[in-house]
Amino acid sequence: MRALKSWFLIDDVMVCVGSDITGEGTVETIVENRKLRTGNETFTAAPGWCHLEGTGGYIFPDRTPVQSLRENRTATWREINLKYGTDDPITRPYQTVWYAHGAAPAGQGYYYVQLPTATLDQTKSYANKLPVQKLRSDSTAHAIRLNDVLAANFWTTGTVAELTTDGPASVVSVGGVVTISDPTQTRTSITVDLDKPGLSPVTTSLTAGLRVSRRGRGWRIVVDTTDRHGHSAVVRFR
Repeated sequence: MRALKSWFLIDDVMVCVGSDITGEGTVETIVENRKLRTGNETFTAAPGWCHLEGTGGYIFPDRTPVQSLRENRTATWREINLKYGTDDPITRPYQTVWYAHGAAPAGQGYYYVQLPTATLDQTKSYANKLPVQKLRSDSTAHAIRLNDVLAANFWTTGTVAELTTDGPASVVSVGGVVTISDPTQTRTSITVDLDKPGLSPVTTSLTAGLRVSRRGRGWRIVVDTTDRHGHSAVVRFR
């Protein structure tokens, strides 16, 4: 199986995006697989969202159906620890939520928002307002916008909103701050074009490993990623 997967963590929200899910056999995306404290926790499901008492909420903006199951599971510690485990059977309650992509899926995806520790009312409210926008979810990029945050994982050269990259990169733009990294740790440089007028760079070409220059109405940012080992470079504008 192969897939492209992104997790965007912004404040108290986690946005999960997947695309190009292709494989043999039955394929699933697990949204939640939670061992419960008592087994009496309330699980509430509605079109486009669900909530697990004591854990949080889950929003499904595309209204793609998900599966859910409350069950008791029995196993022994020796099944996962041959040296120190015991053969005593232990039963615990679990709540599972998942996307069923079916047998031998090709090019499938998912998109959901996780709200850790959110109450039932907070989950309902978020589902009604839905401030998150999915801008792109394909083999070029995954990108979302939440309030003033634009976050994108580029798999290859491409454009999302005001951002364009010359290859794989992770980019987050918040107000006048742009953060760029190379998660692949294979590139020697990354070029990001920021098509956002009215900005002046605080970071200059004198900053080590960074070059910022005018490009049209926006700016071109070039980051030397040699020996950065995935560490982020931050460019500030005013």
